[in-house]
Amino acid sequence: MKRKYEITDTQHPDNSKLFQIRAARDIPSMWIKAGDLGGYIEHEGNLSQEGDCWIGCDYSYNTVKANMQHPAGWEGWRARVFGNARVFGNARVLGNAQLFGDTCVSGYACVSDYACIYGTSEVSGFAVVTGNAQVFENARVTGTPQIYGYAQIYGNAQIYGTPHICGYAHILGKVRISGNTHIVGTETIVLDENMNISGGVCISSSRQIYYSEGITAYFNSKLELIIMGTSLDIEQHKTLARLKLS
Repeated sequence: MKRKYEITDTQHPDNSKLFQIRAARDIPSMWIKAGDLGGYIEHEGNLSQEGDCWIGCDYSYNTVKANMQHPAGWEGWRARVFGNARVFGNARVLGNAQLFGDTCVSGYACVSDYACIYGTSEVSGFAVVTGNAQVFENARVTGTPQIYGYAQIYGNAQIYGTPHICGYAHILGKVRISGNTHIVGTETIVLDENMNISGGVCISSSRQIYYSEGITAYFNSKLELIIMGTSLDIEQHKTLARLKLS
């Protein structure tokens, strides 16, 4: 097997343990040509030599979709993967994103812009984590979700299916979110404990919200919103939360 990349002698300006990579062969799916420079790693265990996975420092997920039109200021972006963090499969770490700890990003997942993945978390499938979003501790993100804005996924949270989680949403504890769920907060939405949220649920607010203690919310065959549990009482919590069809 021909090696995909080599580690150069160019150090990261803020971390002398990290070195820039250079493509040793073309990677057509990433518009990479042999000789192109990428992001920074600490050791070869951070980025697999197999598959089309790549760490790039000069573009983000959105600019890849726009045929590589670089945004202003991209010259200062330096994606980096270090510690025991691993990137493999066809995953991409782009822009100024960071991976560290014992995390792994695999499948066709994309981590870009200023996103940060760490702890023992895992991002896989076709997941997109971008903006200033963070995934950490023991969280799992898979399927085709999009995590962006200042959203944080942590604890033992599990995100799968096609959810969109953005704004200042905090998903933690043992929360499980799936289906076409949309969670948006202009301030802070905190979902905690043993919640199961699925179907076409939309949770949004311009105020701070805190939900916990074993809630299950889903749509039945009649598209009626079913909420099981006792702590999700909109009047009792005096919030501006809205649960509706997305």
